[in-house]
Amino acid sequence: MYVQADRQKYMWGQVMDNSKFSFRFLLPRDEEQVCALVCAFAAESLCEYGVEVDPLKIADHFAAHYKTSIGMAYENKLVGVLGGAITEDSLGPGKVYVEYMWFVRKEFRRKGTSMLQYLQGFCQEHNIRRIVFSCMHNSKTEKLFRLYQRLGFTPMETKFVKILP
Repeated sequence: MYVQADRQKYMWGQVMDNSKFSFRFLLPRDEEQVCALVCAFAAESLCEYGVEVDPLKIADHFAAHYKTSIGMAYENKLVGVLGGAITEDSLGPGKVYVEYMWFVRKEFRRKGTSMLQYLQGFCQEHNIRRIVFSCMHNSKTEKLFRLYQRLGFTPMETKFVKILP
């Protein structure tokens, strides 16, 4: 389902004039930097849930989904990742982009919404009719809800997770 022909168009495209930030879909060579970002995400957010991160699983997941995941770079070093997949929409005709992780290093978070603008442009050009984002329920939930709503998202569903022994 990935649109291979337009991948070149979305390589390190500058989003703002005179900016040191750039955005593109990930490449296999990004694996090490993405794994570091996922580990930082786990240390910051997942630890509240007792979730342990397996670097081999991260690498496997990266290999399966890098073509539909976006990197945000500052001076050509990845500082953010928006991981997701394009799939058939289960609610109607067309495709949907489902986010599974959005993380930006703290010092660069004010620019993180630009990744979403980049994703929205890609989705609109490829007739992807919905973007679905998740929001973790933790100490930052209210802040994230307000951000998502400001960006035009509507709350639709809450997921519950049970970690089994």
